[in-house]
Amino acid sequence: MQFQIQKRGRPPQVQPDFVQVGDDTIIGSTSWLDADGRRQERYQVLTIRDGMIADVQGCTSRRQAERFARRP
Repeated sequence: MQFQIQKRGRPPQVQPDFVQVGDDTIIGSTSWLDADGRRQERYQVLTIRDGMIADVQGCTSRRQAERFARRP
């Protein structure tokens, strides 16, 4: 890992964010700037059951994550 950090320079500053959208559903998002200075974002929908993560769904946009979180 040290080699990769030295090869690529400074590691990106990752900014996580979590929003509870239902009793058992959370949308997590992560954003950072890549090596070219472009903003990258990823979204995950977490479903909680009995106090533990039961399902994680990766999404490419906030809209897609919100649609997935609202499904029955």
